[in-house]
Amino acid sequence: MSPRAFTDEERTHTRARLRAAAIEQVSSVGFRHTTVAELARVAGISKGSFYAFYPSKEALFVELLLEEEATMRSEVTALAGADGPPEQVLGAILRRVLAAVTEHPLLRVLADPEESAALFRHLPPGAVAEAKIDDDQWFRELFGGLADRGIVARSHVPVLVALPRLLFATASGRRWLPDDLESTLSVVIEALITHLSAPASPTP
Repeated sequence: MSPRAFTDEERTHTRARLRAAAIEQVSSVGFRHTTVAELARVAGISKGSFYAFYPSKEALFVELLLEEEATMRSEVTALAGADGPPEQVLGAILRRVLAAVTEHPLLRVLADPEESAALFRHLPPGAVAEAKIDDDQWFRELFGGLADRGIVARSHVPVLVALPRLLFATASGRRWLPDDLESTLSVVIEALITHLSAPASPTP
């Protein structure tokens, strides 16, 4: 039997329930152990009806990840455009990036090697490499703009561009790291804010 047709209003509400179910499930059992059947059950639809909304659970998670990335970029762009002393502006940006890495359940999928591998193997060839290039380019333009305004030294831009990936890499090894990883990273970030928002020391 084919899944029943949904009205436009039902589609809107059901899609919202599926998205909420995905976040709930990945927070409790992780991406690998989240099943289409469970997502459908939580959303109140049949497993077959799930495919009227998404071709796979991976497609649902990628949609949510891209939206979270867009939200973070929008917020970081706003923070970068704010007035204030260099340390304040850079601090707000780096703290927001740190929060994304350590707090958002979907972004934590990317920080877990086994979880991210399970997701990535269902993506088109080259998609992950393209995403990394896009991220680096976006951060390069962001921090380059801060250098233009004198918020950071131009020589510090490559370090700042690499920092988000370093945070993800650190979070991905959290099983070997202290239980209070977030507190440890916060201390590191605060030290980096002080250092990287100051002009580079002249070469002797």
